[in-house]
Amino acid sequence: MKKMMAMVAVAAGLMVSSVAGAATVDIFVRQQSNLTDWTVSVRTDIDVQALALSTAGFTSRTLAPLATISPLDSPFVNGGLQVNAPAGMNILAAGAAETLLATLTGPGPYSITNGQAAFDYTVLDNTGTPLDVADFSLSVIGVPEPASAVLLGLGLAGLAMIRRKAA
Repeated sequence: MKKMMAMVAVAAGLMVSSVAGAATVDIFVRQQSNLTDWTVSVRTDIDVQALALSTAGFTSRTLAPLATISPLDSPFVNGGLQVNAPAGMNILAAGAAETLLATLTGPGPYSITNGQAAFDYTVLDNTGTPLDVADFSLSVIGVPEPASAVLLGLGLAGLAMIRRKAA
């Protein structure tokens, strides 16, 4: 029994250490209240050298005013957003905080996905190595319509009234 417990403890330790050592890059794409602007921000536990997304429905982009972003090296072409750093730098250092990289503007319909065929990667780490798709997550967060929120509220109020009458 002691051998079995020791094997379980070693296996659990290996699992925890492999999970703790995995690099993660979270890319957040949020629709703004004016419904035509979308922000792209990143939170990562490794240094990131470059980021590329495949986009549609956007006619322009504004890069965040960060010294680590090179506007000349960050094209907005072929339906894709690319954010690069000047040579020898990273656009983003590892840290718990979320950092705004760009704002996309356009009439829609919108499409934002990981990767960009023209650039052949989604995220490059600080050595210029593309990270596997499993190493990052892309979250697209839209602004809820006011009518939907009102309908949800009315539905919840109706359920509360029915429950109250039943009790």
